[in-house]
Amino acid sequence: MAPAVRWLARGLAALAVAAALLAATPHARAAEDTGPSWSQLKPDQQRVLAPLREDWPNLEGSRKRKWIGIANSYPRMQADEQARVQRRMRDWAALSREERDAAREFYREIEKLPPERKQAIREKWEEYQQLPEDKRRELSATTPRKGEPQTPPATLMQSPAQPSQPYSGR
Repeated sequence: MAPAVRWLARGLAALAVAAALLAATPHARAAEDTGPSWSQLKPDQQRVLAPLREDWPNLEGSRKRKWIGIANSYPRMQADEQARVQRRMRDWAALSREERDAAREFYREIEKLPPERKQAIREKWEEYQQLPEDKRRELSATTPRKGEPQTPPATLMQSPAQPSQPYSGR
């Protein structure tokens, strides 16, 4: 798989997490809007949101409220939905501040794309999701890390959309 596709796969994984945070977040917020502290959360909310504990003080109030809403609806979710929420929180918590910022920027850039380009990206993401877990780990291991040269998101998004082709194993 080409380096640009690997980068896109990693970016889209971060995007999935960022999308959950950004989808309901208003762009303008009051400077003093810090939201509730960790100690103000109910024990059940703390249990659900545990992967975000370390980063909780750094979240904007609107994001905290969004996560609290997710924690409140968590008991009504199906087991697979709960697992997805927990996985996304762990993935997000594992990202560095720079990676989170890059994921947010990537999301903002994708939102500017025409619908057909967004669809092409969705198809690539679905193709990536269909890969066996070992192939996804392999791609993740070969993706450039912090400090290594990478293709910036804008460059990827300016390239013409190519039809999605099934993964051939090469």
